[in-house]
Amino acid sequence: MIVPAMATHFAEPDGSIGESLGAYLEARAEGGFAAFVTENIGVDPGGKVMARMAMANDDRYIPGLLRLAARIKHHGAVAIGQINHGGRQTTSKITGAQPVAPSPLPCPLTREMPRELSVSEIQRLQDAYAAAAVRLDRAGFDGVELHSAHGYLAAEFLSRYSNRRTDEFGGDLDSRLRFLSGIIERIRAQTNPDFLVFVRISVEEFVPDGLNTDESILIGQRLARKG
Repeated sequence: MIVPAMATHFAEPDGSIGESLGAYLEARAEGGFAAFVTENIGVDPGGKVMARMAMANDDRYIPGLLRLAARIKHHGAVAIGQINHGGRQTTSKITGAQPVAPSPLPCPLTREMPRELSVSEIQRLQDAYAAAAVRLDRAGFDGVELHSAHGYLAAEFLSRYSNRRTDEFGGDLDSRLRFLSGIIERIRAQTNPDFLVFVRISVEEFVPDGLNTDESILIGQRLARKG
């Protein structure tokens, strides 16, 4: 039995991991679950999706992440850290800045207009995902799950619903996959060979131009070839 990522808001206000989140997950590991995917851990302050969100954008968070991984693995469970950037699906009330996205289209939930990312900013965020994964690897996690579902940043690049770019990060499927595949390539190059990489996607988005099963199967096949 596997515990999927579920938000608790138990991280500390500064993004570190304290007793609340550690005790919550350790209790479930002691109960016999085989693997855990943590709630989403931020890769960049501009992508925070809740006020009490665990972060991995700086080395100062490694000690708390190390303690969390140890508490999960002490009972024989596998520790997977879900890493995420909210993209347009956050608000300036949480981040203190205008949200960013592949295209300047407001999220139907937050309704705040995002700023379109430049190519250099996209590449910087790909590096940020990889750097977060490296920190989790150093902290003893067995792998990461890239949150690419539910309208967050990686999902926004995958879907024509939210990605209207005309450069190398938008258009056909391979171009819309470039953001995510670039993250995976970076993680694979910088982490241990046995470090696990999962991708969570919304197979059916149920919106105009959104992902459907046929396209999601192709995405899965392409990502599998990336490792």
